[in-house]
Amino acid sequence: MSDTIGAQEWIDQCETLISRRGHRIAFRRRGQGPAVLMLHGFPTWSYDYAEVAIDLARDHDVITLDFLGYGASDKPNPYKYSVAESADWPRIWQPTCTWTQCVWSCMTTEASSVRSSSTEH
Repeated sequence: MSDTIGAQEWIDQCETLISRRGHRIAFRRRGQGPAVLMLHGFPTWSYDYAEVAIDLARDHDVITLDFLGYGASDKPNPYKYSVAESADWPRIWQPTCTWTQCVWSCMTTEASSVRSSSTEH
């Protein structure tokens, strides 16, 4: 049985931070344990992680956020949105890749490690 909640309930459970430029940035923090920060790709939002975030929150401190212009965060218009600005706010939450790129990176890193260890014998 899935614990997934609806999108509106997800939005209703968000809290907000205020950016340097005065925009509201929505985030959701649930659970206790080792921290897991989940950053959505572009152009998506934190609700993409709802099912896995709820599951992880059973034994982790799970933080999801919506970048400016996405999900429950402010959507100023006109505004020049950029991935670079999202990566700079806040500096400790730097998205470095999309989910597919992260999975590919992990797979290729693992494959390289396996090849390296098998050639070292």
